[in-house]
Amino acid sequence: MPTGRERVRGIRVPVPVLVAVLVTAAAAVWASWTEAEYYSARSVPGSWQYPIQAALGLPYAVAGGLVLRRRPRDAVGWTLLAVGLTMQLARAETAQALGRGAAGGDSWADRPLGLPLTALAVATVLCAIGLIPVLTAGAARPGRVRLGRGAMLVLVTGALLLTASVVDTAIRGAGALELAGTPAARPAWMVWVPLVLYLAGAVTCWAVLVAAMRGSARRPVALVLLAGAVVLVTSALSGGLIRMLGLTLAPFLVMLARTRTPPRANG
Repeated sequence: MPTGRERVRGIRVPVPVLVAVLVTAAAAVWASWTEAEYYSARSVPGSWQYPIQAALGLPYAVAGGLVLRRRPRDAVGWTLLAVGLTMQLARAETAQALGRGAAGGDSWADRPLGLPLTALAVATVLCAIGLIPVLTAGAARPGRVRLGRGAMLVLVTGALLLTASVVDTAIRGAGALELAGTPAARPAWMVWVPLVLYLAGAVTCWAVLVAAMRGSARRPVALVLLAGAVVLVTSALSGGLIRMLGLTLAPFLVMLARTRTPPRANG
């Protein structure tokens, strides 16, 4: 048996993947249970949505695990897993803060793990938005995504600067996560420059993916484009349930895209 793998129901699963998915699942159950108790006790309108939202990281971890079950070195699979794990740990910490009445979960004063976990989740999600389309394009058209690599560098720089902006806002006492601080807190360019960098990188990354439709592996590219469209459309809608369904469906569309990628592009 290969080192670092474990057999689960006849399927070889990398141990780190198995552990990450189980930790994510445990965090999802904890967050959902805690938020269900918190909001039901206060009769908050629409409170049924919060326990579902509290487990939103789990679909990403599961989708990533399904990719890595077949391709243990797949970068997209690890990206999905990282997104799910970091999102879920951050949400579980927020649920714990709610449970003990830490100012509605918005104050960082009594939450030593709250800000680091949330910043890590924000940075991971922002980077994944550009990394997944570039990797998919590279699989469809190997050796022809130099623009995508440059765009990814710009996007990651913008993502890290935006995350730093979030942390700075929180440290200055804004409380909830905000990208824009007060004029007295910092110059406007400290917000707009990272945002412009990030948006420019993200648009270019997805444009590279659209261009990859001219390659031979069109179906995986189309599935990732569909996943992006689903997130954009459902996020623009006011219905919380529709938005959650879209965010839940997207990682599995990416999972299908990656498992349909030719083996030569596995990475």
